[in-house]
Amino acid sequence: MDLFDPTWSDVMLNGRWLTHNAWVPGDRWEFPPPDFIALEQPQKTLWVDRGTVRQVCTQANGVLSLALLAQAPAPVRQQARLFPPQLFGTVLSNLWQPGGDQRITGYWELNAAVQQVPGFAFQWTLLDSPYNASVGVRFDVRVFTDDLNVQWVVYRDAINQTTFNVSSNNGFDARQFHLYGFEKTANVLSFYIDRNLVCTANNPGGPFAANLLFTYLSTVSADYVGGSLPVLEALPANAQLGSYNIYAARPF
Repeated sequence: MDLFDPTWSDVMLNGRWLTHNAWVPGDRWEFPPPDFIALEQPQKTLWVDRGTVRQVCTQANGVLSLALLAQAPAPVRQQARLFPPQLFGTVLSNLWQPGGDQRITGYWELNAAVQQVPGFAFQWTLLDSPYNASVGVRFDVRVFTDDLNVQWVVYRDAINQTTFNVSSNNGFDARQFHLYGFEKTANVLSFYIDRNLVCTANNPGGPFAANLLFTYLSTVSADYVGGSLPVLEALPANAQLGSYNIYAARPF
């Protein structure tokens, strides 16, 4: 394999993984089991099977769409920390089961377009363990400002974070497809938009330096990321993913 060939890739052309009611080898994505979502809560039920989640996750014509619905389809019960009771969102991982790709260093690149709906948020996070988020990109719309924000966050603790923000108020249109890239080396963490470097941070060490990362995608209420509850009449809202590639090193 050439250094600049992806070590893991999905160009969203094959949605057969959605036709299974449980993960099987070769599936590109997995819906994390309830314990992944409910580590901090006693409620353990998030999804019954993929027949239910197909209402919020669809794949067609080279696009994977992740939705946030105004009402959860029966018989699903919501886990309160992620979603207010009336909402139903999507949670995906490319590595909850074998067949994904975990890396300590490398380059991750997501091609995405996000709807501008008040109170809607989409998150792309790289984690080293459930709810130990290392690096994340948040897309969210605040009800009172109505601008679509893209925020890159390096999580260290509640106080010490490195962030980069761009929004529709700055003329950036995240409703259109853009390439969002994250590079992790032993010393530096870097964020790219359309393969242009926009922000760097020193690798703070510890789990950032030593731990393998896996991918976590979710659609949630923006109040979960510091914004506002959605206007229910404006839902459903969607994030559309055109491709996701992981490289051993930055390919450009």
